[in-house]
Amino acid sequence: MGRENLKEIMYNMDIVDTHCHLEHDNITARDFWTIAEYFWLARQLWAAGYPQNASELDEKTRVNEFCKAYHNSKNTVWCWALDRIFKDLYSITLSDEKSVYDAIEAVRNSKEDPKWAETVALKTKLKKAVVNAQEHKEFQGLPGVCVTVPRIDGKIKTWATRISDAENKLNEAEMVAQEIEQLVEYYKKNGRKGIMTTIPRFEKYTNVNPDEIITKNSGFGDALIFVLHRLCSEIEKQEMFLQFFLGVESNYCSQAVPSNDPERVTKLYGLFERYNCPFDIVLATKINNIDAIWAANIFPNVYVGAMWWYNYLPELYRETLKYRLEAVPMVKSSIIATDARCLEWTYGKALVVKKVLAEFLAEQVEQGWIDEDTALLTARYWLYEVPLNLFV
Repeated sequence: MGRENLKEIMYNMDIVDTHCHLEHDNITARDFWTIAEYFWLARQLWAAGYPQNASELDEKTRVNEFCKAYHNSKNTVWCWALDRIFKDLYSITLSDEKSVYDAIEAVRNSKEDPKWAETVALKTKLKKAVVNAQEHKEFQGLPGVCVTVPRIDGKIKTWATRISDAENKLNEAEMVAQEIEQLVEYYKKNGRKGIMTTIPRFEKYTNVNPDEIITKNSGFGDALIFVLHRLCSEIEKQEMFLQFFLGVESNYCSQAVPSNDPERVTKLYGLFERYNCPFDIVLATKINNIDAIWAANIFPNVYVGAMWWYNYLPELYRETLKYRLEAVPMVKSSIIATDARCLEWTYGKALVVKKVLAEFLAEQVEQGWIDEDTALLTARYWLYEVPLNLFV
């Protein structure tokens, strides 16, 4: 078949985006700046001198400042993705102020195109996109694409705080357990297949008897572990899955940053072992990548999910893909969670992953570790089949 043909087939494979922030009635970019100042690209532009209050500038100054910061950060992966977004979707090469004005006009025109969302989705090969709304709504212009997985980390913190602060902790824990049961049952009745949450840092392990966790002296850590056990128990009962997003915390400064807790995943092993429901682990830090792989290796109900936040870099992908290929069956891993807020960035971020994946698997074929058929099957499972079977 040849290396380039193999890569081309992978580039054209369907995908499931397991985490994004697309709004059901506004899924494409409102304007050029929605794309150019997307959070992850904006961080790199800010580091290169782009004003954080750029939206307050007049257009000429804003374009000028953008061009300077863009050229000073062109080495970064998100500038590469931005280049590909405009080359592939708008046939524009970003190079100078004129090209930026051309891009501004092109995005303005695309917003008026009723078929634009469909055009970008077809280019992306996007079949399903997971959002974390409480209630399901279809994407306008893309029927059948939206998948809703409710997010409950706010509730988890509230429940744990209520128990730890209560005068009668046992009674409060019982009330919380009933609320968890009712909520999970509600989601199930409304067609949800799973629940997503982050978890605050905690020090103890989950390998405990859930009926013996809460005492009159229990603090927040004990209460949190109790809540997690009750949540997993109800999810198991309703035959749903639980998706953990791990590795980002906001305790260190005013914004969420990567938190390198080396036991972040292993502390959850008690849940993985006790409850026979699928767990999908999505990670934001390199330090936990191998632990998630071993979790999927040890526990048949654990899936290694996509890379997220500060983990979404080509080199980190290359490293973990090799571990996944060698240690985890292809049916236990998914690799795309774009975090995109518009379809144009769904395209750009998915392309980053496909480029890394295609190059990596082509190399594995050349080195004799797998054959071409296995490479293509692995790519299809990681990009599409595994998340489709888990989420839909």
